[in-house]
Amino acid sequence: AAALAQRRALSGLADTVAIRISTSDSGNGSGPGYKLRFASHPLPDDLVVESAGNRVFLAAGLAEPLGGSVLDVVDTPQGQHLVLKHRRSTEP
Repeated sequence: AAALAQRRALSGLADTVAIRISTSDSGNGSGPGYKLRFASHPLPDDLVVESAGNRVFLAAGLAEPLGGSVLDVVDTPQGQHLVLKHRRSTEP
């Protein structure tokens, strides 16, 4: 939550701006990837999730494939980046 607030502040964005998660062609032949970007408003079919004072707009059809995933921050040599961490199912 703190990292999102800091990123919005550095970008000059209002506290009401959310992260939108949608599909993206990964370009590596392994199928679609995911795109994270700031958005002021959800699209009509987006699922809106709120956690720790932050809103996330989830593109239609992603609730099931991303179920149990966590939006996190990782430190890299280029700075902090938002990532989706997928939890693996333990069911057979």
